[in-house]
Amino acid sequence: MSGSSTSQLYQVKLHGGVKTGLKQRDLVNEVVLDYFNQNPQSTLTDMQQAFPKNVQKKLEIVVDEHEATELNSKRKQYNIFMKTFEDSGAYIAICNQWGAGNTDGFIAHAKQMGYEIALDGGAFEEKATPAAQPPAEIKKPQYKAGQRIQFGSYKWIVLHVAEKHLFVISEIAVALMPMGDVDWQYSNVRRWLNEDFYNSFSPADQQRIAMQKATYAPQNEGIKTVNGYFGLLTATDFIGFLHIHSNITKEDIDDTYESDGDLYHHSSPWIKGISVPVAGKPNQHTHWWLLSAESIAANSFAIADDTRGNHIGYPELDFEMHNNNQQSLRNSLHITSHSGVRPTLCLKV
Repeated sequence: MSGSSTSQLYQVKLHGGVKTGLKQRDLVNEVVLDYFNQNPQSTLTDMQQAFPKNVQKKLEIVVDEHEATELNSKRKQYNIFMKTFEDSGAYIAICNQWGAGNTDGFIAHAKQMGYEIALDGGAFEEKATPAAQPPAEIKKPQYKAGQRIQFGSYKWIVLHVAEKHLFVISEIAVALMPMGDVDWQYSNVRRWLNEDFYNSFSPADQQRIAMQKATYAPQNEGIKTVNGYFGLLTATDFIGFLHIHSNITKEDIDDTYESDGDLYHHSSPWIKGISVPVAGKPNQHTHWWLLSAESIAANSFAIADDTRGNHIGYPELDFEMHNNNQQSLRNSLHITSHSGVRPTLCLKV
């Protein structure tokens, strides 16, 4: 196969079957996406090594959506596909600049990778059975606390990295709803998260969601543990992960102290940003629900923020700072109040 022209059509054997009637750029798209589907943990660097720039001769064959958008502002050179890099959460983009000067080179490179390509309607080349080769090693992404990742339709903040799991929380509130019950086990939020919200994920994504335990303290009932696919942060967890949410320093954390057995924090500038956007409502910010991890009067309550970032409130403290005026926090965060839902999950990696 030589002397490619823009009028030629191709066929290729992919892992999902044979694709026919492909123009040059469609052939490239199919091969690159097939490889990406077979190696879903590939980073952008991994893909650029698999499909090097010298094959196209002038442009990177694979970039991410951000670089593609910038390059396309001058001339449309990349097509963006709704498949994301796991490490960055960005969509993959593939070069569409192919012609007689570089298509044969791409075909030769793809054949070296094991792909069978022929002119449309022609026969695939017979080839000797090669000696078995070990699959190319794909490095697993190196995750770290504070990293943003894409999973399903949402971005998530990594709070803790374990050997086989990530403990993550949604970057924004995925819904606004009342808790509905003082016991998490019977609450509207838990039911919605573990039924409707869980079912919004694809079967493949559902396989990556590990069961997690929620340990909390309903009023006058002691400590309870309930399993579920999705949960909420406890107040204790929130203090522990606060530096990830707000990029605060150790000195800031040391300012958190105890008074009459209750943890709280005075007004400080680093509290800004505790309120979060709401899915589907980009101009709206909200406080969000937590669970109590101690035996206190209410087990479901919210991180409160007046959008100027004055205070985090806990129900037992019985106050919330608004322009240095003390107001009742219990009254403003009743279980019938609508507050943001930021689910946590244990994600298999």
